[in-house]
Amino acid sequence: MSNEVCPCPSCGSAMEDSQECQFCGYCEYKEEPKINFWNEHLHYVGETYWQHALVAGKLSLRLLASSVAQAIHALLPFVRPPFGTDVCSLSEYIETVKPEVRAQCKEE
Repeated sequence: MSNEVCPCPSCGSAMEDSQECQFCGYCEYKEEPKINFWNEHLHYVGETYWQHALVAGKLSLRLLASSVAQAIHALLPFVRPPFGTDVCSLSEYIETVKPEVRAQCKEE
């Protein structure tokens, strides 16, 4: 394997093949970010950790509110669950936050 000296595509200074330019930091052979167990799902849905935490947190709170509303409705059938906590609204909301749907939205 020979180390040829070639001009940096970014700044034009001499750099050895397969090395980072000492002047501008350009590197032709940057590695792709590694996908592992911890960030595979985040990569799939195209979200950062905090974006994902926000979506999951909202879903969690909505499920909690729906659970309480449905428990009250079970004991007192004449009390209708408030809008957004009834079964139909909750089902529609869950369809919009599925990972496949969120990943598809990021691509478009």
